[in-house]
Amino acid sequence: MVPSTGGAGAFGIEGTGSYGAGVARFFTGRGYRVIEINRPDRSVRHRRGKSDPVDAEMAARAVLAGVADTTPKSGDGEVEMIRMLKSARDSTVKARTQAGNQMKALVVTAPSELRDTLNGLTTSAFAKRCRNFRPSRMDNPKMAAKYALRSLARRYRRLSDEIQRLEAELERLTWSVSPALLNAFGVGPDTVAALLVAAGSNPGRLHS
Repeated sequence: MVPSTGGAGAFGIEGTGSYGAGVARFFTGRGYRVIEINRPDRSVRHRRGKSDPVDAEMAARAVLAGVADTTPKSGDGEVEMIRMLKSARDSTVKARTQAGNQMKALVVTAPSELRDTLNGLTTSAFAKRCRNFRPSRMDNPKMAAKYALRSLARRYRRLSDEIQRLEAELERLTWSVSPALLNAFGVGPDTVAALLVAAGSNPGRLHS
């Protein structure tokens, strides 16, 4: 947005939490006001196609009309650190769940003499027993199943250790940023991290 008097009064930037984060930090760091812009209306793009000049004009009009007035996340400091660690933790939890599901799926089709030794175990006990398998020469389905289960169980253990380390760092950072939230009943580091990531370093983004 460039007023008729000259000079930039504010910059409307789309994707300030992803591909626009760098340019948003650039202008904010130089004292300019930056406003977060939502993705352009799909119907306009459908009629007129993808056009950078059109997108830029729509962003400027949104700022001028006051339709866009959200201050973007700062993208730095402890909250940004929490966002990075939470992202890593969430993907690690997903990978561990996948490994656990693969183990259970393998057992369903494993030879009965092996399957019977694993039935009724909790997930942790199941994984521990599979980690301790000592498959001999792989010349039959039972040995192949043991080898595969041991590989998945060891992966499950490594991912569990990684999750513990990430959660310890998340707890330390969330205590540093917002101890009051963590003291609330039923609120843990993961919930606090999600709230902080949503608000960024400027909680004024949340209106209720």
